[in-house]
Amino acid sequence: MPVAGLLLTGGQSRRLGRDKASIVLADGRTCAQTVASVLREVADPAFEVGPGKTDLRTIHDDLPGAGPLAALSTGWDALVESGYWGASLLVACDLPFVTVPLLRYLASIPGDDTVIPVVKGEPQYLCARFGPASMERCQQLLGEERRSLKSLVEESTVIWIGRDDWIRVASEESFDDIDTLQDLNNLRRLERLRIGGAKPHQ
Repeated sequence: MPVAGLLLTGGQSRRLGRDKASIVLADGRTCAQTVASVLREVADPAFEVGPGKTDLRTIHDDLPGAGPLAALSTGWDALVESGYWGASLLVACDLPFVTVPLLRYLASIPGDDTVIPVVKGEPQYLCARFGPASMERCQQLLGEERRSLKSLVEESTVIWIGRDDWIRVASEESFDDIDTLQDLNNLRRLERLRIGGAKPHQ
């Protein structure tokens, strides 16, 4: 099904202490470039919301540093301006193992509702599909000083995707992000496993 894509690259990375988007992976590409290449395979149009870390069309965040809800609002405005009014994949730049089959699966869920995978009991807001009704609500929430994606989700019609569904197209590592130094160390370990031909856990 047609779907747009928004890649978020403007996070502050306070817990990690360095720019997530610029982390260089084993293949020599940055994390942001890797995720952008996956998103481009599935989404059209596909925009980067942030400072311009990839070759996607860059949309500079209206409220830099204000969090993913503000970035989603900025991206939605750009999509509407381009003539697109449908659902959009929202993907963070620090998901080095996200895959085309996973994003295609999220895009394929019928309807225009918001679709959010759940991994080990945790909603994956930054690897999800947001419906137009949800995105139109962003501006109002920001005006009310409510800046978390959780606030938006609580007011949205959501299709929750559990492990029994997403495991057909993805592994748990597809959702691994890089928030802390431990996460970065785990990334390096998984990269070594893949180079060595070992299979990460499912």
